[in-house]
Amino acid sequence: ATMGIYLQALNTRYGPSKDLASLAFKSQLINYEAMRPMFEAHVINRKQASGVVQWMLNSPWPEFYWQLYDYYMMPNGAYFGTKKALQPVTLIYNYHDRKVYISNDTRQSVSQHKALIQLYDAQSKILMKREIPLILVPDAVHAIAEIPALTAAQSIAFLDLKILDSKGNLVADNFYWLASRMD
Repeated sequence: ATMGIYLQALNTRYGPSKDLASLAFKSQLINYEAMRPMFEAHVINRKQASGVVQWMLNSPWPEFYWQLYDYYMMPNGAYFGTKKALQPVTLIYNYHDRKVYISNDTRQSVSQHKALIQLYDAQSKILMKREIPLILVPDAVHAIAEIPALTAAQSIAFLDLKILDSKGNLVADNFYWLASRMD
C-alpha cells in the first residue's frame, strides 16, 4: 500500500531525489535496470526456459514501475530495457556467474565479427580489455568471457560490450553499471 520498498531501493542505488523531476528520471533508470536483466536471463537460458511472464504491458493508472508503456501509452525505461535485452545478435552480462554471453537469435551465422569487452573503473581507467573473434551458428547462445569480481575498493565499474563487423561497424552494444556489493 506504499512505495516504501521501491523508494528504499531507488534511494540506495541512486541517492535521494531532490525534486519530482529527479525522482521520475531515477525511476526510469531503475525500471530499465530491473527489466533488462529479466529478459536477458531468458535469452541466455532460452533452451531451458519456455518463456517470460511480463506482469504488465501497460498500466491502468499513472505509476512508476512494472509496465512497459505508461498510462498515456508512452514507452518508458522498462520498454527500452526490454528492447535492449532482445536484440537479435547481442552480448549479455550475466550477473549470476559474471560471464559475458553472445546470443544469436537470427537464422544466419555470425562470423567475421568480434566482441569488444571493456571494463572501466569509476575514473574511466581501463581494468580489462578483450577482443574476441566471434563465430556463432543461428539460434545459439554461449559464454565467451568472464568478468573479474570487483573489490570493495573499486565499489563500481562500467562494462562496455560491443559487437563489431569485419569493417569495424557497430552491430550491437550493451552497457552495465556494476557494483562490488549486490543490491
